[in-house]
Amino acid sequence: MVISITSDNKAVSVGLNTPQPSLKPMREFHYYVKNDVPSGIDITKPGTHKYRQRPPTYLFSYLMKPAMIYDSYRRSGQEEATVEATLAKYLAFVKEQIKLTWGNGVTKMKIEGEEWWMFYAVQSLRKEDILALDQEVRDGFRRVMAAPVDPMLIVYHHPRVRLPT
Repeated sequence: MVISITSDNKAVSVGLNTPQPSLKPMREFHYYVKNDVPSGIDITKPGTHKYRQRPPTYLFSYLMKPAMIYDSYRRSGQEEATVEATLAKYLAFVKEQIKLTWGNGVTKMKIEGEEWWMFYAVQSLRKEDILALDQEVRDGFRRVMAAPVDPMLIVYHHPRVRLPT
């Protein structure tokens, strides 16, 4: 507890000594997409190839396994007859709440051979844009996604691709 002394020498309790909510650090996850460069091409030699990599994209998002979503519905007794129906119910809820749909805020990813779903609310080419989001925005996104932790910053590293000639 922090005690503050006012100008008329009265002590006033002003609450816990914690940093501003917007200053809380955000978890960060880097996702690298496999390069699409054929073997035999040395991409470290400048000028001998036309393979380039776009700058990373920064996403304010959640990564969730479909099995984890189903398990949370099953534990609460809200599951449907099949796993697919339960997942469709969750996607319908997300679409109703914040208008995220496949290809527009929801994508599938493979991480270490497992399927993950990424739900992102904000996308930017600048990391600062994502880090500047208020704690209220983070809390609102967490509440809509029914997640126990804050959203994270995902750095999506694009693959090297051949430029059109």
